[in-house]
Amino acid sequence: MNAATVLVRCLENEAVRVISGLPGEEILKFTDASLIPAFE
Repeated sequence: MNAATVLVRCLENEAVRVISGLPGEEILKFTDASLIPAFE
């Protein structure tokens, strides 16, 4: 488990349903971790 996965799980626990951002190499792990059914 990496920091991006932990962050995504925290957002899930807080009932965050939509996230936005600019995809790029710097946040690629976060982008990959956020590709789960809880987010649109």
